[in-house]
Amino acid sequence: MYAILDSFAVPPAKNTNDVLLTDWLLPLLPYFPGGNGPCNFDRVFVGSFQRNDVPAGMPQDWDPYYDGMLSTKYRGNMLARQKAIAQQFNNMVANSTNPNVQWDWYINQENSLDYSLSDPNVTNGELQFIVQQIIDFNSIRKDRVFLWSPWFTYHPSDFPVGSQEYKDLTTNLKKLFTQIPKQVAPYNAYGNNSGGPLWISLQDHVGSESTDPAFNRTGAAQWFNYLKANFSFKNLTMNVELFLDPTDPNASPSPAPCQEIYDREQFYVQQGINLGPTFELRYWDTCNHL
Repeated sequence: MYAILDSFAVPPAKNTNDVLLTDWLLPLLPYFPGGNGPCNFDRVFVGSFQRNDVPAGMPQDWDPYYDGMLSTKYRGNMLARQKAIAQQFNNMVANSTNPNVQWDWYINQENSLDYSLSDPNVTNGELQFIVQQIIDFNSIRKDRVFLWSPWFTYHPSDFPVGSQEYKDLTTNLKKLFTQIPKQVAPYNAYGNNSGGPLWISLQDHVGSESTDPAFNRTGAAQWFNYLKANFSFKNLTMNVELFLDPTDPNASPSPAPCQEIYDREQFYVQQGINLGPTFELRYWDTCNHL
């Protein structure tokens, strides 16, 4: 069983006074691979946090996944802060009662893959961000896997096979997925001959788009198969979202119905899709508690 651990720093504020939540993190270390707990995850992917608030002077529709990737300032600020928190986490583990636990890394800047069609520079920004994050985190803990969990915002029917939109999207993403392993190869030795250190767990986006019945498990499977057919990944899985987005923008997500989750997971498995870590454990517990 794999787990993703992120959003473990506070505030995080708009400034750079990010603080590690050690009281929450230390009790989890025994369950890491190599920990002294009663059971252990097979892999734990450690991220940091991401800020989604609108920077001063920006319009309210500013999007960290789109506009943020176009902004050198935003990318540089987040990279520096995330590296600092990752270093704090590494130091905390070294000084804990479980100093020998193992973990890999998670890239918090998740992003929508089809944004690259609106502006190829979004792809360039993603490429620069991910490459630099792998280099940064590799300097803290070497030669580990990096898990990234992006999604597609639009339905596959918006990109018919053979259309110019389909060709442009594929061209932009091919640049992203071929350049990442090539550019990080001198820094990260994991899987140099097998696609590099980047693993992909595609968010099915069914929970995030639960207010839009047009986006469903069939579309998610089509996007998964698109990635599988067009790009080479060492590890490609589906991130089954376990929540439902509220219709009220001020409300919090709620757990998805258990039977719907089971049916969706079974549908993916029947399509030959491997399941990966899911968002999130607090919703998983609703249907799987002992």
